[in-house]
Amino acid sequence: MIWILIVAVVALAAALAWWALGRGRSSASSASDQPRQPAPPTLPAAAAPSAASPAPAGRPTPSGAAPALPPMEAPAPLAAFRREPAAALQATQRDALMQRLERLHRPAPALHALSSPAFLQKATSSQLADVVLSEPAIAAKVLATVNSPLYGLRTPVVHIGQGITFLGLNTVRALCLQHLLSDAFPTPPDGLRPLFDRQWQATAAASELCARVGQKLGLAETGAAVTQVVLASLAPLAVLTLLPAEQTNAWAQGDGLARAQLEQEALGLSGAEIGRLLMQSWALPDALTDAVARLHGWLETPATAIHPEATAQALAYWCLRMGERLAARQIEDWQAFDWQADDAIDTALARSYLAAALGPRLSAALQDPQVRQALRPWLPAAAAEPQDPATA
Repeated sequence: MIWILIVAVVALAAALAWWALGRGRSSASSASDQPRQPAPPTLPAAAAPSAASPAPAGRPTPSGAAPALPPMEAPAPLAAFRREPAAALQATQRDALMQRLERLHRPAPALHALSSPAFLQKATSSQLADVVLSEPAIAAKVLATVNSPLYGLRTPVVHIGQGITFLGLNTVRALCLQHLLSDAFPTPPDGLRPLFDRQWQATAAASELCARVGQKLGLAETGAAVTQVVLASLAPLAVLTLLPAEQTNAWAQGDGLARAQLEQEALGLSGAEIGRLLMQSWALPDALTDAVARLHGWLETPATAIHPEATAQALAYWCLRMGERLAARQIEDWQAFDWQADDAIDTALARSYLAAALGPRLSAALQDPQVRQALRPWLPAAAAEPQDPATA
């Protein structure tokens, strides 16, 4: 009897053990059938996010995967130059400077319309014509310029729309901006008139070069770049207005760096900062004022990455300096001019950037027949060959 009881207990224990083992396996199997949550992805070291270093003064921080530039070291004279901001000027000096700038005439409202971001991005030819025609005196000057030997059109242009068709929207807008700015400055003394005239020629050459080359390169920012080139001319024009007469010839003979150094010594600020103050006093958009200041900054501030806005501004700055040299008749043969072999110190940083960003594309655009034709008025050996509107 006892042995029967023992056997029953052993059997019950074995059954319980077998039931427990089966339940454990079932739980494990059930758990293994549940879908697993994927582990958070691990970025490879090369793709891991890192803190972006701030862009140099006067440069927009590149966004996205903007390719880095080879290290650009500024030549020693550029590295030694320190541009003084307007905020560093003593209050009495600043007030005296502003009082002299306030003697200039305030431009017509069309200046604000033509330089607004919305107009630069979306304006049509008819909208440009409407703005120009809202200032009849400016419209007359634009038509006179379009029909002048400067453009050599075979067909007389009798209305603004026709001028836009022949010369392009950017060129006509630049002409209108130049005449609006010209009206703001008083008639210069006879001794300064040649320098003012040369500066206006420099602005015309620079804006034309920027418009033509930007178009050939297909730069979306060409319109904004041309506008910045024209507004950048406020700097030298304001300097000529403010500078003591005995220093104007030395200033005119200098390159961009020598001019900026002389301006700071004589006036306390460089022309770029004076131009910024003038644009602020005219209530031009802050974004535009800052963009023109960044353009001037290409003199001494290296870029760190290739970016569409930086490319357009580097081209605009380079064209600004080339316009000065063209107006001074310092380039005799455009076809023989090698922009990459040029050793001008005031375009050293812009050239390095453009060589990396555009390279052969820029070389080809500069030698395009339409670009060469557009520059003929500023080349000493240029023949007076009329320009065909079809190639304008």
